[in-house]
Amino acid sequence: MMLEIKTVSWLLLVYLAFLVCVNADLECKEDIFKEVKDNVDCGYFTSICIRKCQTYQGYTTKCAFATDSFGKKIFNKNGCSCVCKGNSNSVITPIGHTLPPVQTISPVQTFASLNAFRNTILVIHNNYRKMHGVPYLKLNQELNFYAQQRAEMWAQMGMLMKNPFGPGENPYWAYNTAPPNGEDAVKVWYNEIKDWNFKANSETQASPKTEHFTQVIWKSTSELGVGRAYNLNTVYVVCSYYNGGNIFGQYGSNVMPRLA
Repeated sequence: MMLEIKTVSWLLLVYLAFLVCVNADLECKEDIFKEVKDNVDCGYFTSICIRKCQTYQGYTTKCAFATDSFGKKIFNKNGCSCVCKGNSNSVITPIGHTLPPVQTISPVQTFASLNAFRNTILVIHNNYRKMHGVPYLKLNQELNFYAQQRAEMWAQMGMLMKNPFGPGENPYWAYNTAPPNGEDAVKVWYNEIKDWNFKANSETQASPKTEHFTQVIWKSTSELGVGRAYNLNTVYVVCSYYNGGNIFGQYGSNVMPRLA
């Protein structure tokens, strides 16, 4: 019994450590020069933090608390250096993964604030929705928080993984060193309209080939959340929707053709 309790406690500590890393700010790298040293030590956070040192240009407690996931920045160049230091021997490489050598990171380009990015995504959505005569969306802070958590998780994992039990969701990723403006993601989703036949039975057309388009213009959807995170030169964007679309039996009343 004592062994079981100790095991559960240890697993709980590992899980909490994982949450700390996943929830640590990923935007801190965007506006200032940060440098990664040759020796890296992220303590018990191992694989997650070593990736931060390489892909997010460093991680320290000071840097993590200097800004939040919504783009609020209160640091300066001298006040936030985001450097992982220590003994490289303490780093554990996850099984099945080979990490690239740690290198000095060059200054990065300035990205739009997360709030500005969200507003751009909202405007582009509503421009498309206007073309189909459906109500505009508005940003929801709870959905923003949820979408940001999803984007940060994807960036940590380096892959997309949709949640079938959450709110409606559109994922996007792109490998690009240029700052994303938000328009590209929504445009990719909306362009699936080419595979949708408004004269055919709506229910029989529902498929992964068009589900992002139909979610963008889904009539009964009223609120939007936006998340954004980075890994190396890859940007991950998540849009969360309420009410979620793509509900079988409701396509005919929610996927409207373009106005004449």
